[in-house]
Amino acid sequence: MPNLKLIIVGQDGLTHVGGSFRRAALKHGLDVVFFDIRESHSKYSIINSLLWRLTDHKPAKLRFFSSTVAAYCKNHHPNFLLTTGSAPLMANDLRIIKQCETITANFSTDDPWADSHRSRWQLDSLASYDFIFTPRLANLDEFNRLTRRNVYYLPFGYDNELSYQLSDTIQCPSESHDVLFVGGADRDRIELIKPIINAGLKIGLVGGYWDQNPVTQPFALGIKAPVEINRLTKNAKINLCLVRRSNRDGHVMRSFEIAACGGCMVVEDTKEHRNIFGADGVTVRYFSKTEDAISIIRELLINPAERARMGMAVFQRITSGRHTYEDRLETILKTVSLDSGRNPL
Repeated sequence: MPNLKLIIVGQDGLTHVGGSFRRAALKHGLDVVFFDIRESHSKYSIINSLLWRLTDHKPAKLRFFSSTVAAYCKNHHPNFLLTTGSAPLMANDLRIIKQCETITANFSTDDPWADSHRSRWQLDSLASYDFIFTPRLANLDEFNRLTRRNVYYLPFGYDNELSYQLSDTIQCPSESHDVLFVGGADRDRIELIKPIINAGLKIGLVGGYWDQNPVTQPFALGIKAPVEINRLTKNAKINLCLVRRSNRDGHVMRSFEIAACGGCMVVEDTKEHRNIFGADGVTVRYFSKTEDAISIIRELLINPAERARMGMAVFQRITSGRHTYEDRLETILKTVSLDSGRNPL
C-alpha cells in the first residue's frame, strides 16, 4: 500500500467542497484517502431525518464512521487530516488521531452556531482540531473562544474542473432568463425573490424547495448538475448572488462560481463581497434592499454592453486572483506548516 499522507473527510459529487479538495490534492500529486461523509448516514432518509431532529443533529452511524477514520489513522499514521463542514468525527476520536502525530484541520463550510447546524457534539469536535479555517468573518471570534488555537479566515473558491470559463465553447440556446439564482429556498430568500417575480422579471430558480412555494414554484428549475448550472449561468442576462443570512454568510460558493463563468453579477452588499469584488460597478453591482436590486436589474437589462463588460471584468479579477480550491489547499498546507513547525505532507 502506498505511503499515506493526506486524509480528506467530506462529501464528493456536485459542487461539494470535499470533492474539490480531493481533486486539488490529486493535482498536487499527493497521496489521498477520501472518506465520504454520506457513509455516516442511514440509507433510509426517514431515519436520517428523525435522528437529526431527536439526537442533537447526529448522523445515524456517527460513532461507527468516526471510529473507522480513527482506526485508519492508527494503522497508517497519515501526516494530515482535512475535514469539511460538519464532519462526523467525534472529539475522542480526534484526540486518538492527534496521538498518531497527525495534524488535524477543519474547513467550516457552514456556521456551526446557526440553529440548523448547532449541536453540542459538533462544537466539542471543532474544539479538538489543531486548525480551523472559516469562510466567514462573522464567527472568527466565536471560533477563537471555542478552540483557543489556530483559527483563520479562508474564503470559498471555485473548482477549475467544474467551472466553464469564457475561453470554453459551449453550444447553448439564446439567453433564456433575465435573472438566474442558484441556491436553496431559505425563507429570507423567498421574501427577496417574490418582489422580483412580481416586478415581471423572468427568473430561473435552481436548487431545493423552490417548487414548494406557490409564488416561486412556476420558476423552479430543480437541482441541476454543475455542467447545467454553468450553462444557465452563462446564458442568464444577470446572475443574482445572495448570502444565507441564517448562516451569517458574507459570501457564498456561488460568489466565485458565477465569476469563474463570466456571469454578470448583482450581489448582496457585504464586507466580504466588497473585499472580493472591489467597489460598486467595477466588477459587480451591489444592493442592500430588494427595491434596489430590482432597479439595478432593470438598468442592466437594457444595457447589454455593460453586462458584457462586467462579466469580463469579474471573470478576470477572480480567475487571475488565485481563488481555485487548489490555491485554497495550498494556503492551508502553508499555514499549517508555518504555524505548527511541521510540514503536514
